[in-house]
Amino acid sequence: MIPLRTTTTLGTMTKGKSEFEFPNFHRQQSILREIKLRLAADVELIRVKHAGIHLLEGERRRRLAEYKVNDKIAALEQPVLAHHRALEDDFRLQWFLWRTVLPLSFLTNEKPIDILVGSRLSSLIIPRKLCFWLTKSIGGFSYNQMAQILRRDHTTVRHHVLSAERALEDNIPPFPQMLRDVLCIERDREISRSPKNHLRGPNRG
Repeated sequence: MIPLRTTTTLGTMTKGKSEFEFPNFHRQQSILREIKLRLAADVELIRVKHAGIHLLEGERRRRLAEYKVNDKIAALEQPVLAHHRALEDDFRLQWFLWRTVLPLSFLTNEKPIDILVGSRLSSLIIPRKLCFWLTKSIGGFSYNQMAQILRRDHTTVRHHVLSAERALEDNIPPFPQMLRDVLCIERDREISRSPKNHLRGPNRG
């Protein structure tokens, strides 16, 4: 049986270490393919083991045997599919955190890893709070999801989010300006990636 929820499957932080790897899409896809192949192999094993149901005499006995096989397959698939969904959720959260922290790293000249899981220096706390607030308010992820990936207590994550929210509502610097800068960087990034921009070619005057 495939274990439900492993913390290091997608290269997330191991317990007690301040590590946060860049989300690897190809690695995630290979893990999900392996899960599907193992599930298909287990399902096929169940079907082969009960292949004799078609030789049983009587329609009622055949139906009962088929129900048992389907129940076994459903019991096998349920935890695997739950694990599959958990992996995809973890990857989406990692990707959103990384995408959010990169412009903050550019603006503050701090390393992304330090902003996410570094010390309590004031130069790191402000971008960290804003990163968590963006992940919660725009990404829509829960406190528990963020706490699990970042190896923090969910009350700490919640405190950072609410603190940033109050600072933005009360217009306390540098939160509003930093948020505007992050959104401008993101907007410019989207414009530079747009197909229309690529097709336009260099400006010849």
